[in-house]
Amino acid sequence: MRLLLAMALLAGCEPTGGNGGEGDPIVEIGTGEYEFEAITEGQELQVIQGPQGGFHVLGSMRSQGLVAGDRDDLANADNPTVTFDVVIDGTSYILFEQGESTAEYTQGLDPSQEADEGWSHEMTGRLVKLDIVEDDEVADLDATVSVTVADVEGDSASDSVEVLLVPHPFNEGALGR
Repeated sequence: MRLLLAMALLAGCEPTGGNGGEGDPIVEIGTGEYEFEAITEGQELQVIQGPQGGFHVLGSMRSQGLVAGDRDDLANADNPTVTFDVVIDGTSYILFEQGESTAEYTQGLDPSQEADEGWSHEMTGRLVKLDIVEDDEVADLDATVSVTVADVEGDSASDSVEVLLVPHPFNEGALGR
């Protein structure tokens, strides 16, 4: 009887991902505010000035083979940690506030809009805050943009791409605008 009850309870649980022994987990770095947009080598990536004067790029990722956690519960212990980075000439340009990276997110992932392409989960439109005062500090520089996702089972995957950072056309005061 207990076995039947346990099976009934498990049948109602939604799987959270996990690679289940099916190959290596993988992620793909991207951008996009509301949906995942792939980034290609050498592509221009806009540095955006936020309403409070800081600067960021938009970070997105999609994955397969990693535990996705619970997107409706930020405190869920099964949530993966997604860490973005922007590196120029070997130096990370990620902003740290009170000793914490502003480009690290521990939260559940959304189901992928690209499930038909084999992607199971994604995170879109995260602010990857840069430690700069003006966008011309990084304008027209090559940068490596990367993401690493680590899940609760100890699996992780990373991806990176070389981009050209450019100021968003609506930024104030940079490069004579």
